[in-house]
Amino acid sequence: FPSHDIGIYANRPMRGSTLLSVHATGRALDAGYKESRQEWVTRYAEWLADNHVTLGIEEIHQYVWGTHGRGFRCNRSGKPGWLTWDAENNGGPGGYWLHIELTPHMADNPKDLVKAYKSVPPLGA
Repeated sequence: FPSHDIGIYANRPMRGSTLLSVHATGRALDAGYKESRQEWVTRYAEWLADNHVTLGIEEIHQYVWGTHGRGFRCNRSGKPGWLTWDAENNGGPGGYWLHIELTPHMADNPKDLVKAYKSVPPLGA
């Protein structure tokens, strides 16, 4: 993924909450990208969602998509899938980055994460 790291660990609450952010657990990352890569990033986000079980991904935020962005959730919201955000229900202010949250197992077992990435078909295959 041609990106730059704009944040993994940050001991802070979620925006607008007193609950800790997933970044405070070390299970979330923000991967920044150039505006010109938006089409590719959308395909990459969909690839991540399609492979979320194998890759141990619980949530994806794509802030630049449609008018207010979109989010993917695994089983925390019932049926896994994408939700198009609106003005009242969204991931907060964002920009040109993907927010990706891993399961506790994948975050704690980097060898399993590498093995999982090697086991799924590459993007575009």
